Amino acid sequence: MTKDGIISAAAENNHTLNTQDEPANITLLPNLNPSKLVSACGPDDRVQVDTVNRVTPFEYLCFLQIAWPNGTHETGTGFYLTGGGRFTVPTIVTAGHLCYDSTKGGQAVQVIVTASYNGTIAPFGQFTASGDELHAAENWIRNRDHNYDYGAIVSSNGIAHFGMGWVLQPTRNLTAADFTIAGYPDDKRSGTLWREPGEFSRVLTTELEYNIYTTGGMSGSPLYMRYSAENPHAAVALHQGRRTEGCPQVATRLTGDVFSEVASWT
Repeated sequence: MTKDGIISAAAENNHTLNTQDEPANITLLPNLNPSKLVSACGPDDRVQVDTVNRVTPFEYLCFLQIAWPNGTHETGTGFYLTGGGRFTVPTIVTAGHLCYDSTKGGQAVQVIVTASYNGTIAPFGQFTASGDELHAAENWIRNRDHNYDYGAIVSSNGIAHFGMGWVLQPTRNLTAADFTIAGYPDDKRSGTLWREPGEFSRVLTTELEYNIYTTGGMSGSPLYMRYSAENPHAAVALHQGRRTEGCPQVATRLTGDVFSEVASWT
């Protein structure tokens, strides 16, 4: 949809898979120790999201468990993104460094994906992605360029016709704008979902900066804001983390170029 020259797509939720609120047997990789990476760039205003299933936009979020070639593991966050008709395969967008990390041996060996998870209930179960189902931006893989720290899990085992809405916002609409971030921090009980409000402090061509309280596990989390009545939780960026010992935190801005490269993977 185009409105005042701004391109957007509303959330899509036409899935037919099981959505019963029942406790699930979930595989947890061994040695999933918290990274203890805390970015205290603001007060800890995090709030736990208890009810995830069938609650927009939280139902689109995914708890990711990543296994690396060097034998280490970590957790992260991803989210189903609607393709506006351009994604031919279910697509979960996340940080590029969760799919490919040269410091850990290259491409992830596998990523276990658990959608709509609240630490107890996993209405869609989980699936494991590997090989050509894992993607990262070419400039991230070749040059470790943080301007391109985005990736995706593209798998037919994912949930079809299911995804968070998005909007390609111009700079004027993002400057000092309020947003919400939601994801799976690794300093909390494994697999529990938390949200937190924030405000953009700086808007760059490919990135957004902000000062909030985050920890490891939040990489790949969506930053979303209200765009319209039809698209009240529109994703505008995905969380990278903090690049230096100081602040602020950084997110990859969702742009036309990002969207086009992700679409090319489907």
